[in-house]
Amino acid sequence: MPPESYDYLQEIAILEARQAKEHHFNLDLDANSLEHQHYQPNKKDPLSDLDTSDEIESTYERLGREGYWIPKMIKKTSTVVLFAKPNGGKTLLTIAALIEEIKKGNIKGEDIIYCNEDDGLNDLEQKRKIFKSYGIRLMSSSMKQISTQQLQFNLHQLAVAGHLRDKLVVFDTLTKFCDLNTSEVADFLRFTRLINTQGGTCLLLSHANKHEDDDGWPIFKGLQDLEDNCDAMYSMRALTDKEKLVQLVHMRRGKDRGGMDKEFFFEFEKSEILGYEHMIRSFRFVDESKKIKIDKENAAKRRIWDFEDEFLFLRNVLRGQGEKSQSDILADRQDPELNPNSVGRNRVAKAIKVLRGLAINVRVDRASNNTKWISWREEVESLES
Repeated sequence: MPPESYDYLQEIAILEARQAKEHHFNLDLDANSLEHQHYQPNKKDPLSDLDTSDEIESTYERLGREGYWIPKMIKKTSTVVLFAKPNGGKTLLTIAALIEEIKKGNIKGEDIIYCNEDDGLNDLEQKRKIFKSYGIRLMSSSMKQISTQQLQFNLHQLAVAGHLRDKLVVFDTLTKFCDLNTSEVADFLRFTRLINTQGGTCLLLSHANKHEDDDGWPIFKGLQDLEDNCDAMYSMRALTDKEKLVQLVHMRRGKDRGGMDKEFFFEFEKSEILGYEHMIRSFRFVDESKKIKIDKENAAKRRIWDFEDEFLFLRNVLRGQGEKSQSDILADRQDPELNPNSVGRNRVAKAIKVLRGLAINVRVDRASNNTKWISWREEVESLES
């Protein structure tokens, strides 16, 4: 167990100093004098000691297995950040997408270490049952009666010893491991970089704050340092109302150092009755056509909202009545039961143009002096909410 005054930066610095000495750097390994180390260059070739080409080559041959934990999203030996508002789907995506890759035989559950510092006992047990089926390792400092710092220290020691090679470490959530508004972010990223250089991958799940940008995307809760120093950062937002059974989520990449797709879409069934396991089973990636469909529906809703009074009047007049001529509809404005909001003639005529093909069908009878016959579209009922 580390002492109360344990300093991760000092521990990593000692490791780096030890590695440097192994490559003939003249460095003092005394932890108390690290900041006073002196470098004595090789007299024959002064730059040779600082040239890391050989180390990069040997480390890459040993650790640099190309591939992904989640295709085109979580690249091996990288640090990736995924953030969303609370209950925004980041944990669901992580678990469901990894399980899908396990089922396909692309990765092994035993190579996934899920550090859950966010859940209470009931949610931990729920995830434990799911993880057990796939061999995923679940870690919680509270269940071991240790601190989050102690868990991080243990992982640090495992990385140094090479035990996190070819492993994925998920940190859920990042705010439990460091204060995102302080220099602790840089310290934690140095820790994840150590895992990366030892062949491991880090996925950091984090919260967004309550604010959104002008396009409706969540804003990251913390310093810019995190995005500047990770390999990729994804934000997430729901495209469907929270009450909908089928939820559609849009993921967008901000930061990327190569090899990651720009965006993803996924959907799942949200049901308190069916439970979390059903949500995972219902998860699937989808293409952009789902978003386009929802965009069209939302645009249609906005048209209805813009002409809400006229929409209600036309529905009162037309629903269940078959076709009626436009002149008869305009005359019906005088009936207060059909037109309780007293919409005007010009607004009704304009609404007929705007809502054509959405809420109403319009047929022009060329043989009867271009009379417009209008009927109600039952399909619009799903858009009224």
